Amino acid sequence: MTTTVTAGVQTLATCTLGAMRTALTAAGLSIDTRPAAPILAHVHIATAGGRLRVSGTNFDTTVTANVADAVVVDDVDQVFVVNHAELLGNLVAAAKGDTKRVADAQQVSLSRLEDGTIALGVAGFQLPLTAGRLDDYPNLPTMPDPARFCEVDLDLLRDLTARSAVAVGKDQLLPIFTALKVTLDQAGLHMEATDRYRITRGTIPITTGQATSTTLVPAK
Repeated sequence: MTTTVTAGVQTLATCTLGAMRTALTAAGLSIDTRPAAPILAHVHIATAGGRLRVSGTNFDTTVTANVADAVVVDDVDQVFVVNHAELLGNLVAAAKGDTKRVADAQQVSLSRLEDGTIALGVAGFQLPLTAGRLDDYPNLPTMPDPARFCEVDLDLLRDLTARSAVAVGKDQLLPIFTALKVTLDQAGLHMEATDRYRITRGTIPITTGQATSTTLVPAK
């Protein structure tokens, strides 16, 4: 049973429940159901440069997402790791009984309690979260500043990935065909996949940014 705490709270950042849930869902794309190491079941959270940023990794793939409407309250950059499923589960539980629109508009916060515990603030309560050792978490790759890269709609990206993955190869002896080819240019984000017999191509618009690059992304 989770204990609620209301005294001695240092608020680190605030945002809407919907924005936090969207970012956690994105980061969760690279968190395996049965991670290779227990620490990989956690999400890496950082407040830096006025942004609240969450990341997940499985060693092979790292996904980092900015919480869209976050307001960083503490002036000192904070970095910590907490259990991804627990944090996301608390947000889902807080939304029960409300319409999605009402639930997503709820204000939530991440805070540090007097004993150093990280807590989720929601509906007037502070819910302590299970934290991992930051030293045990893998070093994350340096991520480009979103102002220099690009942003796309998460739902469109999820749909494009699902449609493209149909043609991804399964033969591990030909690993080049087990990846998605992702290209960014001014026309949008393009995704291609093939198993030598089928090929899929799709494009979604870029909402911000003017990056140009091509990379192979593991389909799994």
